[in-house]
Amino acid sequence: LSRLIAVKQDLEQLAYYDSLTGLLNRRAAQEQYTHHQSIAARHGLKLWLVVWDLDNLKAVNDSGGHAAGDRFIRSFAEQLRQHLRDSDVAFRVGGDEFWSFHFCTEGGSSLVKRVRSQFDSVSAGWVDCTTLSLDEAVHHADQAMYANKEQRRTQTNKAVIGEKVTA
Repeated sequence: LSRLIAVKQDLEQLAYYDSLTGLLNRRAAQEQYTHHQSIAARHGLKLWLVVWDLDNLKAVNDSGGHAAGDRFIRSFAEQLRQHLRDSDVAFRVGGDEFWSFHFCTEGGSSLVKRVRSQFDSVSAGWVDCTTLSLDEAVHHADQAMYANKEQRRTQTNKAVIGEKVTA
């Protein structure tokens, strides 16, 4: 019986956790989403989805190899984990893309600021997903993240050529 329990635990680990970072995976996010929405509704809170995308992973891989890229991904995952509140949850959903769910009123901006204070190489977008399907929420948060990525790229380019940058 104990062997059967151990095998079941191993299978759950494989099914719901990312092996590189130890974070939950996309399957877990999909399964937990409506549960988090119901908690938000029950307590009169908003549920926010933050979509995170690492900047420059390709450059890290190209210059240091995939082992360096893996360290970069794990480093971000650890920063994200350290800045989450107990009620927040984070997922690695593929490559250099991460999601997180948060119950709060101010959106994802405070979490993004906290994470970027320790790990600046990440773009993020967030959306109030309290009443959206997961597909709708991801679509809107992705759009916000890509806008953020473009804004950060433009600011970096202006700083490189010596233009004044206001944030």
